[in-house]
This record gives sequence, C-alpha cells and structure tokens, in this order.
Amino acid sequence: MKNSTSNTAIPRILEQKQQLESKSVDKKQTQPLVNPTASKLKLESTFEQNSHSAHNAHLSSSRALRQQGVAIHKSAQVDSSVDCHATALARNDRENSPCEKVDSRDNAENIKNLESTFDNAAQKSKKADSRVEAQSFHIILLTSTLFTQAFFARAGVFFCSFCVFFPFFATLWVRRTFGKVDLSQIIFHLRFPVAPNAIDVDFVFAFLGVALLPSLAISLALTHPSGTARVFVAIFALCKRGFVLGRGIVCKHSMLARYVLIIALGIYGWGYVGKKLKISEFIASNKAHKTYSTFYESHYKAPDIESIKQSFSMVAKPRNLLVIYMESMESSFASTNPHDFIPSIATPNLIPNLSTLASKGVSFSHIKQTIGTGWTIAGLISYNCAFPQTWLPFNAGFNDNVARYFLHSATCLGDVFSALGYEQAFFRGANADFAGSRGFFTSHNIPINDLASIEDYAQGFGDYRNDWGVKDSVLFSYVKEYLQEYAAKKDKKPFAFYVLSADTHAPGFVDKAQCDLPTSYANSLHCFDGIVGEFVEWFLQSPLAKDTTLVLLGDHLTMQQRFVRDGTSRSIYNAFINPTFTKPPTQDLLANRALSHFDITALLLDSIAIPTRAFGLGRNPLYGHTLQEQLGEDTLAAELGKPSRVYEGFWEFDRDKPTQH
Repeated sequence: MKNSTSNTAIPRILEQKQQLESKSVDKKQTQPLVNPTASKLKLESTFEQNSHSAHNAHLSSSRALRQQGVAIHKSAQVDSSVDCHATALARNDRENSPCEKVDSRDNAENIKNLESTFDNAAQKSKKADSRVEAQSFHIILLTSTLFTQAFFARAGVFFCSFCVFFPFFATLWVRRTFGKVDLSQIIFHLRFPVAPNAIDVDFVFAFLGVALLPSLAISLALTHPSGTARVFVAIFALCKRGFVLGRGIVCKHSMLARYVLIIALGIYGWGYVGKKLKISEFIASNKAHKTYSTFYESHYKAPDIESIKQSFSMVAKPRNLLVIYMESMESSFASTNPHDFIPSIATPNLIPNLSTLASKGVSFSHIKQTIGTGWTIAGLISYNCAFPQTWLPFNAGFNDNVARYFLHSATCLGDVFSALGYEQAFFRGANADFAGSRGFFTSHNIPINDLASIEDYAQGFGDYRNDWGVKDSVLFSYVKEYLQEYAAKKDKKPFAFYVLSADTHAPGFVDKAQCDLPTSYANSLHCFDGIVGEFVEWFLQSPLAKDTTLVLLGDHLTMQQRFVRDGTSRSIYNAFINPTFTKPPTQDLLANRALSHFDITALLLDSIAIPTRAFGLGRNPLYGHTLQEQLGEDTLAAELGKPSRVYEGFWEFDRDKPTQH
C-alpha cells in the first residue's frame, strides 16, 4: 500500500511528459520571425527558419520539463525521508516509524504539484502551437497570394503580347504569300470547309515559321521575369541619349514597362493590320443595321436564258469555247522596258509567245482589276457571272451548304451553256475544294477535273507536282488527251471547257523539265509562256480549232510583291483567238478602253456568235461604253463595295435550279 500511489502516478507523469515532447514550445521562442510584407523568396526562407526554431524550442522545453520533474521528485523524497527518519532516531523507535506514511503522503503531494505543472506547460504548449499554426497559415496565404498575382500579371503580359504580335506577323505572311488581300477575302476563305488533302504542308510550315513562332517567342520573352525581357525593355528605354528613364527604373518597374511597351507596339501593329486588311470597311459592310446600296438594282442586267436560247437557235452551227485562265498573268509582263520590274530583268518581254498570240488575235486594252476581282476564285466568279465576289453575307453561315451551293441563285455562264445543251468541264491541277471552287462550278453545272482526277494520269511523268498540285505542263498534257477523246466521238455536243493554270502563282514555279532556268518569279513567267505557247500551237493545228474560239485570260494581277515597279501601266492579259464576234472588233473598239472582268462575260458569248450586249454588270465593249468607262474606276469600286440586297440574294439556295450535285 505504501508505494501504490507513487507507482501509479509516476508512469502517468512520464506519459504526460512524452506527450509534451511533441507539442511544447516556449512563448518567447514562438514570436513571429518574419515580416508579412516581405517578398516571396524572403518569406519562404524565414518560414523554414521559423519551423527549425520551433522544433529546437520544443526539444529544449521537453528536456527542461523532464529534468524539473525528476529533480522535484528526488528532492521531495529526500527531504521527507530525512526529516522522518531523523525524528525516529531521536525517539529510538525505528520499528514503529511513520516515515513510510509520510513519504507516501509527501510523494502524493509532489506528484499532484507535478501534474499541475505539466498541465500548465501543456496549455502553454497548445497556445504556442496555435500561434505557430496561425503564423504558418498566414505565411502560406501571403506567399500564395503573391505567387497568384505574379502569375496573372505574367499571363496578362503573354496574352496581350500575343494579341499584338500574332495579327501583325500573320498579316505580313498573308501579304507576302497572297499579295494585297483584305479581311473580307480572308474570312471568305475561312468560311469554306477545306479537305485535309487540300492543305499544302509547305504553307502550314511557312505560316508557323513566319507568323506563329515569332509571336510566341516574343511573347514568352516579355513574360520572363528577368533576363531577355528586362534587357529588351532597358534597350528600348535607353535607345536615345538623354532618355529620362534609366535602366534601374525600368528593371524596378519592369512589369509596368512591359505593358507600356505592349500598348505602344499594339497601337502601331493594329494600325498596320487595320490599314492593310481594310478592317473598318469590312465592319461597315457587315454591321447589323447597314445601309443598302441600289447600285445592283440600277445597273445589274439579269441574264434572260430564254432570250439567249432564241438567239442561239439562229446560229447556223454552234461553236465551241475553250477558255484558259492563266494565274496572275498581266499584259505588263510583255513590257520591253527592263526597268519596269524589280529587280531589273536582263531579258525584256517575259511572255513572247503570249505577246504574239495577243497581237495576232483580238485583245482589248486595259482590263482593270476592281474590287472583288483580285484573287483566283473572285476572278473566276467575275468572268463567269459578271459581278464581283465582294463579301459573303454573315447570315450565310459557316456550313457545308454554302460551299456546296455556291452563289446558287445567280445565273452564270455555266447555267447558260447548260441550258443550251453544251458539254462542260473545268480543269485544274490543284484541289478544287480550296476557296469553294468545286462548289461554285458544280452549282453552275460544270463538272470538275482536279488533282484527284488527274493525279493517276500524272504518275507517268515522274516529278509532276508544283507548289499547288499537278504542274501546268502535265495539266495541259491531260487536257490534250481529253480533247482528242472528245474529237473522236461521233455524236458530240458543242463544248465549253475551262482550264486554270497555277505555275505562275507567287512566288512562282519553274518547271525544270521544260526550262533550264534558275528559280525566280520572272523565270516562272517565262517558262510558263513556253508551255502555254506550245499547247496553243498544238490546239490550232487540231481538227477542233476551226469550230472553237480559244480565249486566254489572266485571272487577276500578280500577287508577287515588289515585282512590277510602281508607276508601270498594268492591265490583265486577254486574247481572243479565232472568234466570231457579232460585230467586227475594229482597232478603235480595242484600243484605249477601260474594261473590267464583268465585261468579258458578254464578250465570251459574243465570241461564239451569240449576240450579247449586256450580262450582269458587264457591257459588251463592241457595242458601247462599259460601266468603268461611264462611272470611272474609283466610283465603280466604291459602289461595288457597298452592301446590296441583290448580291446577298445570289447566295440563297434555289430549289428549282438543276445542278451537278
């Protein structure tokens, strides 16, 4: 009994001491060691020091408490035992000594005191732990806040930088690749589905290298917290002697300096993009509450197929029509002044064969390129339908029906020849899905022979590809065989065939199998001149020539930048070979004229003895003045650029119209 209390209490005390070893921290040792407003890096370092100090304080406190408990326990035992036994010795009564009872009672009191001491220490330890946890949470929260703010600040720099540089570099790439294009043309092409095999991989890599990668690189450099970005900003700040901003100020306020730099570059970059792509004109023509022009209502002459049929019935023998659309072909390429080009060329007249054909045939001076005719599909629409491809109404949507039923409600040459019973076909070496070519021709009853149709035939030529598909020498060889097969037919209808070349598309393709010339745009023109000249010579000797009008047309002015020198007189190439116009084309009717693409539509019908004075916005120049001559080039372009209900109606689907779909 005498040691029962001490035997049970001491293990409990030791257990409490062991619990305190993991919690106790001195109040003074847990005071905050960090400044909450310090930088992120200092906070992280101080937090590690705090944690280490708290751990050391915890160990020191545990050791002190353990030593204190042992000392108190021993002292209590010794003092009590000495006093008791001394009294017993004085009385000479050791056998009946109450010392054991006194020892037990004193031990119990000492244990109770120890328990109280440990409880107080535990409470202090809990309070200290709470303070450490609160400080730790505050440090973590502040660190997280600073990190989040820095992240969003840099993300903002990257996003703003990319929004500035990507449109700028993309515009540079578009103009270098396709020439002077505007936003309406870009959106027009993007609104048509493109098959994967219609995408040229070289164009994709060129876009990535010129537009996307530089934009990402500069944006990342400006986003980086130090190094390249600060040097870039510092150089900008110190680019002029005496500039008020020093490098130290720039680096201290680098984030603000970056935003200022981005804003300045953004003003310039978006100003350049807006001017070159004519963004304001595009917005004006597509705004919700736009003002419609009545130009089409006043000047558009809707083709009357029944009237054309009646005129055609009076033709003794129907004639064939073969049209060759030559990529980017200009009459100015026949210039004998070498200084009309950049750089000056050694051999004047890049197209001697075409020049000869134009002089021997019928050629109208000055076919001017107006709005909505300056790229391939726009030129083809203008030649065939006698109105420009100015914009695609937004209510037409981004869907496959627009591509399939392209200008479905418009009446074009294909519809006329289909009604007259002609056999038609369109030939091109590239994929006809690009820019809606397939949809346009099939919507107007003209079957397609494109890369998919010609490639099997082209396999026999070895290296048969150019930058867009099948090269022109192989394409013309294919057309030759097609015409020979047609000529061999016994019961054949009159035909209207159309061929589109591609070798002279910027930056130019030189067919090494045909021309031993270095690669350059000028040499691509000269090489193609020999290829098309050989084909025309073959055709004129074929049995089909006597009943066929052959027409050579440039689809638009060249897109090659800085090739034709500013100030040079420029017009689109045209030559009518073996035509049967309903009115003799005297020299006074050919020279000093101002035609547009639209006027050619009426001329094509008239060249095969079908009298046509007007077709759409086109006027037959043999019978009077064209709209460009009546209104002037600038006025005509301004009127064509305005919204028109008639033009928007051409994009609607006509359920009663037969097509090749």
